[in-house]
Amino acid sequence: MEQLQTKDREIKGLLKTCAYTGAKRGLILTLDESATWEAQGILIEMIPVWKWMLETND
Repeated sequence: MEQLQTKDREIKGLLKTCAYTGAKRGLILTLDESATWEAQGILIEMIPVWKWMLETND
């Protein structure tokens, strides 16, 4: 249950931040989860931090 609450909290915070800044894409870094979806017109990408680090260092 706690993991679901954490995920919901992170998504709500990301959506608020995107609304405030006008961003249309958000990123959530995780230990091992991957997913992509759209909420409130925002593309949300959830990826493991190790994968993000490999992609950003190319």
